[in-house]
Amino acid sequence: MAEAAARKVMGMNVYGLYDNYGDLFQPVAELCNEIIFDREYLENPKNSNEGSYIGQFFAPVMMGGWEALSPTQDLIDSYPCKDGKSIKESPFYNPEDPFADRDPRLGFSVLWNGSQIAGKTFNLNNMGDGSHTRTGYSMKKYINPDNDGINNYDWTNFIYIRYAEVLLTFAEARNENLSAPDTEVYDAVNQIRQRPSVNLPPLPSGLSKDQMREAIRLERRLEFAFEGMHLFDTRSYKTTEKDVTKPVYGVNAKGESIFIETRKFNANRDYLWAIPLEEVDLAQGALKQNPGWD
Repeated sequence: MAEAAARKVMGMNVYGLYDNYGDLFQPVAELCNEIIFDREYLENPKNSNEGSYIGQFFAPVMMGGWEALSPTQDLIDSYPCKDGKSIKESPFYNPEDPFADRDPRLGFSVLWNGSQIAGKTFNLNNMGDGSHTRTGYSMKKYINPDNDGINNYDWTNFIYIRYAEVLLTFAEARNENLSAPDTEVYDAVNQIRQRPSVNLPPLPSGLSKDQMREAIRLERRLEFAFEGMHLFDTRSYKTTEKDVTKPVYGVNAKGESIFIETRKFNANRDYLWAIPLEEVDLAQGALKQNPGWD
């Protein structure tokens, strides 16, 4: 069903991939044909109905934001090098210069010590003080450099559905429907990897169904970082427990690894949210509370 629905959208020949991945999340791309459904805002917004708080919450403090999201080292390390190989496998990876020769989506999505945005240099001078990043990284995707100072509500539209998701949904569903991935599965994933501003090599041929499944899941994580999808993907895959309970690490200003925290996830309860008590009461016995939430 998912494969057929995605194929129908692909066959419309209306949507495509926008060349510049970084600009895709800026006002300049708001009318591009990758965007299928988004939350639109007005330029020069006067209030929160016309504009958003995304810059206020997530822009770095040096731009006037609250730096409220701290990407983990696990996410940073998940981005491959420019040859498509992981940082453990690629000869391009240099731990002394860990951001060189990486998947360009990393630089489009994340700020690290020394990164540039809005003509300013992101630094870790006040890291961990309660107002700055906890992990040594901050969010760059969706942060509008033209709103430096956060003197206004943001006017960058927030994308809910874009064509890249259709392609990866098609690839994921078709791979599950086959005994091994075919050229259509490869083509859908490789279109995203070979977007002109990303330009990663195609996936290696001869992947098994299980290997392709893992490749697609990683592609979704990197392509849609900070777009509100990964948590729900892991719930669908039933991998949230593994992802959440691993230790969280970051880096300090010297580039040294630092431990941040461990998190908890109760697999017997937390894959389902609690049903609001008011709804349970109104159902007069027809609804039972989800396991573990009594």
